Amino acid sequence: MDQAAIKKCVKLWQKRLGLSSWTIELEFSQIEWCADCAAYPEYLNAKIRFDTGSDIDEATIIHELLHCHIEGLAHLAEKLAGTDERWKEMVRIEEERLATNLEKIFTQDLS
Repeated sequence: MDQAAIKKCVKLWQKRLGLSSWTIELEFSQIEWCADCAAYPEYLNAKIRFDTGSDIDEATIIHELLHCHIEGLAHLAEKLAGTDERWKEMVRIEEERLATNLEKIFTQDLS
């Protein structure tokens, strides 16, 4: 998907996922992953970065947008984990697992 198609798809799924009141900033650059999201639910704001060298699909866009809904809970769990790196990693893993499972629910009828 090219950048214009990604932007269009983000707008579509932003609305479908109930994120219309959010400001979603998009960045296209070389990053470690195909995409990532820094969400700030208290401000209804997020920044999604897409790797320019990766093939971005609709499922990836949905996954990253879902982090907007999940981030508040993940942030709280991280705070409760304190300085224990094992617990922090378990929080990260479960956040990704939840985003991936929800992504699959939303994308099951796309093919």
